[in-house]
Amino acid sequence: MRRYYLFLIEECSYDILLLAITNAEILCKGENRMNKKGIFLLLNITVTVLLVFIFSDGYGIIHFVNGFFFISFAYLIVLLFQLTIRGGFYNGITFGFRRFRSIMSRDRDYLEEWKDKPLPSEKTNDTFYSFLKFQTIALIGIFLLLMFLYYLL
Repeated sequence: MRRYYLFLIEECSYDILLLAITNAEILCKGENRMNKKGIFLLLNITVTVLLVFIFSDGYGIIHFVNGFFFISFAYLIVLLFQLTIRGGFYNGITFGFRRFRSIMSRDRDYLEEWKDKPLPSEKTNDTFYSFLKFQTIALIGIFLLLMFLYYLL
């Protein structure tokens, strides 16, 4: 049986090497953002699996379901926070605090214009938001797949 695995490794090694070289060329050029997201997704999966191996007392599928639950829902919380910032929920609060501070301050800085400062919704980064959305959807998808497999088996 061990010889069979070695034969498969030798047979597939050329294809894997060719695939790795093509991916490395694409990443070096920086043409495809999807590969960067995919590499970070693989990094998230690897870290989650390593954390399960380090901190769990067993190695059943339920431990992997729990690990992916914690990681994916941490991403979901950050994504929802970014969504509320992008929606302008904190704009009024920020504007009110800036105005209150400028009125109540003893040592006024007349060069500082609190009306002209950008609001939190104007400072959001669209690439970071799309990155978070991709990671969250992918990790929740893996979590749901593992949960489906757990209840199926």
